Amino acid sequence: MNNRIEIFKQYERLPFYGGVRQTPYRGGDIPDFLPFAMGLRRDIGLVVQKPESVVQRALALSYEHEDLYLTVPMDESELTRWRGEEFLAVLAGEARIDPAGCDLLEIGCQTGFILSQMRDRGARVRGCEPGPSAEVARERYGLEVDRCFFEPGRYRGRADIVTHLAVLEHVDDPVAFLAETAAALRPGGVTLIGVPDCEGQLRLGDPGMLLHEHCSYFTPTSLERTLVAAGFSDVGSYSSGVVVYGWGRWTGRAGPSEGGEGDGAGDGVRAYIEKLDGAVSGVGEWLQAARGDGERAGFYGASVGAANLLALLYHNDVDLKLYDGDPAKQGAYLSGCPIQIRNPEELLNDAPDRLLILPVNYTDPIERFLREDLKLPISVHVDALSRMLGTG
Repeated sequence: MNNRIEIFKQYERLPFYGGVRQTPYRGGDIPDFLPFAMGLRRDIGLVVQKPESVVQRALALSYEHEDLYLTVPMDESELTRWRGEEFLAVLAGEARIDPAGCDLLEIGCQTGFILSQMRDRGARVRGCEPGPSAEVARERYGLEVDRCFFEPGRYRGRADIVTHLAVLEHVDDPVAFLAETAAALRPGGVTLIGVPDCEGQLRLGDPGMLLHEHCSYFTPTSLERTLVAAGFSDVGSYSSGVVVYGWGRWTGRAGPSEGGEGDGAGDGVRAYIEKLDGAVSGVGEWLQAARGDGERAGFYGASVGAANLLALLYHNDVDLKLYDGDPAKQGAYLSGCPIQIRNPEELLNDAPDRLLILPVNYTDPIERFLREDLKLPISVHVDALSRMLGTG
């Protein structure tokens, strides 16, 4: 546990989100709700979830179950392939890293799509992946992949390039982890990493940002500071708006700690919490108005944001319907929420009087879909959480 974390907000009860489920409650040893402590590492201006033993135990149990925290491999869907292709584009473009003739290690290589592409670009590649995807990478691409978590001693001084995508946000001390992964680098070696870009979510007060499996919530600035604090130089970053990429050359000399308060990191956390509290209050008032007018209400967008909002509203007292356009979610449930997710086409036959769009970044396309494609009756009043937050 890092003792440099200052706690700004303690949520006693947020859903332990693992995607949609066929039943709303898990049962067994894995809880449906857990506390969440939101804070700041002032040394690098990084927004974090403070590690809690009860959360860490639940995560350890959940990772043992193959039906939890699974993502579609990037080489098995056009909807996910962009992640790997964007990573490769940043490597050659903004980061100016040429893998040809280099020894490259990818940590958390999943089914091996990025590694196979690096090999095609002339690199000698190796990966480590703790899940069953390691076997797929070997069989599908003939790659050398160790089925294990990253172990510094196994790879010490063997790589010119170390990469990982969607890994760093899951570790409780990213500075220490980057320094450990640098043990695999030869002198002058470089790293390229990708993590979710939370800058927009922090600014908007997005309830979907808070997720127990994520320990850190990076912005381009805090990612660069993390790299410098871990001992990298020539550091840079690039954000696609969804993912922020960071890179640097290993020197082993940690840079100066620059507190986050001076550039507003602490103020940013306070502003996020204030906006999130405002979102919960605004949605609660919206539901109360519906009840007062004798109207039926519905939410559109079944995601971790919806799960968090409903939990903070104590949704067992809320009478509403929940819709989502993703067929994989329809008929299922959010973690800890007994409201079944419906196909939006049901809006045509049994429409509520008012509908609230929850995803803050997709208000316009969802509203266009509802009005222009689905032909939602004009009698249904459509509102949006983004407009409540003053962003839409």
